[in-house]
Amino acid sequence: MEAERINLIGTRLSDLSARTQDLRGIFDYDAKAERLRTVNASLEDPTVWNDSKRAQELGREKKSLDTVVVTLDNLTSELADNSELYEMSKEDGDEAGLLTIEAETAKLASIIEGLEFRRMFNNPADPLNAFVDIQAGAGGTEACDWASMLLRQYLKYAERKGFKATLEDETPGDTAGIKGATIKVEGEYALGCCEPRPVCTGWCASRPSIPRAGATPRSPQSLYTPKWTTRSRLTSTPPTCAPTPFAPAARAASTSTRPTPPCA
Repeated sequence: MEAERINLIGTRLSDLSARTQDLRGIFDYDAKAERLRTVNASLEDPTVWNDSKRAQELGREKKSLDTVVVTLDNLTSELADNSELYEMSKEDGDEAGLLTIEAETAKLASIIEGLEFRRMFNNPADPLNAFVDIQAGAGGTEACDWASMLLRQYLKYAERKGFKATLEDETPGDTAGIKGATIKVEGEYALGCCEPRPVCTGWCASRPSIPRAGATPRSPQSLYTPKWTTRSRLTSTPPTCAPTPFAPAARAASTSTRPTPPCA
């Protein structure tokens, strides 16, 4: 193996170690690790199952904490092991060992990149399930056609992200397309992924704050995030260029504490 390639493996390991340390600070690892110990102790108490709602909440919190704490623990351990093996393999000229470390480094890099992407989800509601609402609004048949295209795009988006998407409601257009549709999206960080983000395109919607009263994209359609007890339509204006959806608008769907949604 060329010396340049060998040195690149070492540089990559050092870079990944530094990024992992940065992530520990970004995700407040120490506080989350302490909270995880508390949650695990609570779940080990047999009496917690007397309150199913509380037990479910603790279970969801444990899963969220595990994603950060356990993942960072594994990354730290594996990077330390691979760094030690790298020095040994480099000194002994063990090319097979260096190739194995190179492959492991690529896998670890993928996990770190996933955590770095997830740090965007800093809203407490981001891990929740979501409902995506599409409304054609004014615009006649063309708007209904475009709304049906959006529906297909969002269903494909959910499939690509590994979410479970259920078409809860659909209203056909008078001649073609749809007047409106509601999709229930279930999965880890469904709301965080489905919520609109500010982007420099014709499709531009601001991220609503909690409570999520809604968002107003510039498009012939209205994508909104109403409260559970509200169905008020937001206004929209035509785009200045071809609309390119970054992610559908969505509203939080807590499966344990939410009231019955109006579209149920």
